[in-house]
Amino acid sequence: MKKNILILAVPAVMLALHGTLVYADKINPEVGDGVYDGYNLTSKMIDELYTCGNEICWDYLKDENKVYYLKSFDIIRSDILYGKIKVPDRINNKTIEYIRGSCYLQEFDLNPENPYMKCVDNVIFSKDGTKLMSYARYDERTEYIIPQTTETIGAAAFFDCNNLKSVVIPDSVNNIGNGAFSCSYNIEVYDFSDNVTVIPANAFSSNRKLKMFIIKKESKLKEIKSEAFDGCPMLSELYLPSFDIKIDKWAFGHGTMPKTKLKSYVQTKVTADENTLNWKEVQNTSYYEIYQKLNSGEYKLLGKTKKTSYEFKALKNGMNYTFAVKPLAVIPAANYDKDNDKYYPETFTIEGTMSEDIVISV
Repeated sequence: MKKNILILAVPAVMLALHGTLVYADKINPEVGDGVYDGYNLTSKMIDELYTCGNEICWDYLKDENKVYYLKSFDIIRSDILYGKIKVPDRINNKTIEYIRGSCYLQEFDLNPENPYMKCVDNVIFSKDGTKLMSYARYDERTEYIIPQTTETIGAAAFFDCNNLKSVVIPDSVNNIGNGAFSCSYNIEVYDFSDNVTVIPANAFSSNRKLKMFIIKKESKLKEIKSEAFDGCPMLSELYLPSFDIKIDKWAFGHGTMPKTKLKSYVQTKVTADENTLNWKEVQNTSYYEIYQKLNSGEYKLLGKTKKTSYEFKALKNGMNYTFAVKPLAVIPAANYDKDNDKYYPETFTIEGTMSEDIVISV
C-alpha cells in the first residue's frame, strides 16, 4: 500500500542548513525489509530524512573513500525510543554500506539480504562479521561478550550504551575506533583484548563507573591516545604490559597527574650475595625501589637506586632479613609542549611489580 508523505514547508535558512525534511504522517507498526518500498526518498534536496513511519531522523554522509554510511540518528518521538527500527539499504538512491556509531533504539530491523551488513544478537556487523559497527543503545542486556570473529570495533559503536555494566573484548579484536565506548556511564568492567596495540582518542572517556580495566600481561598495547580515559574517576589502577608505551599528555584528562595509578607487570628477579642484593636490569626502568618486608607483612621503603645492586651496611648478625625490589619507569608524556602546556603532566610514572621476596641471613 502506498504511504502518504508530507513535505514540510520550512524557512529558507533551514533549507540552506538541512534541506527539505520528510517524514511519514503516522507511525507504521509494520516492520519492512529495509528498502523503504512506498517511500519517496529520491529528492536531491533531502539531507535529513524522517522515514520508515517511525519519525526517525537519519543522517547519511559520505566518508573519505566516497562511501555512504549512516551516522547516529535522532528520535523525534519518545514513544518509539525503545522500538524496533528499520535500517535502510538506500537513501536518495545512495547505497548505505555501513553504520557509524551506536543507535537510539532497542532493536534493529536490518534487511537480511543487505550485501554489506548483518545483524547478530541485535548488533550490526559487517557482512563477514569482522567489524562491529553499531550496538542498539537501549538493548536491555547488562553484559555483552563481543564475538570471537570480530577484528575491529567501529568508532562510537557503543557510545552512550548505559544499560551495559560489563563488556568482554576478545583477543580477536586488534583495532578500536575513536570513542568506541565513550559516555557508557554504567560500565564497570572491561576485559580487554591482548592484540590491541593502540587505545584511541576518547575510547573509554566518561565511563564514570569504570572500576576495572583488565589488560593482561600478554597484551601488545603500545600507545594510549588523548582522552582515552578522561572522565573515569573510579578507575584507581591501570596495569600496563610493559614500560615500553606511549601515553598522551591528556590520556587521563586535565591536571598535572592522573588520579589513576599506572602499574605494570614488569618485574625483576633478585638474588643475594652476602649483604648485597643483585638483579637483572629491566628495559626502560628509570630507577628501582628497595623494600624490607616487616614482621607484619608490610613492606617498608628503604631507598632508591639507578643501579642493579644494593648493599646493606648495618645488618645485625644472627638475623634474617627479607627484601624485595620494584622497578619504576618515568616516561615523557606524548605531545607535551614545555613552553605552552601548564595543565598537563610532563611525565607519567609507572610502577612495576614487586619482585619475589629474597632472604639474607647474617
